[in-house]
Amino acid sequence: MSHISDLNMLRATLLYSILSKTVVDVATIISNEIHQAILSTPSPTGVSKPLGFPGLIMGLCQAASS
Repeated sequence: MSHISDLNMLRATLLYSILSKTVVDVATIISNEIHQAILSTPSPTGVSKPLGFPGLIMGLCQAASS
């Protein structure tokens, strides 16, 4: 049997940090995700790597503009 999960190591670490109430440098996580998305090579269909945590990024941007 196999199980496929979209909970990668970064997401697992972030989830663990939130649940254990440890400090998380969200700005660094977002910066690294944007950097990786920019450097990613598009697939043959032209789709590049999706940006991680888009809801979090949008929520932080909306909160900063309020």
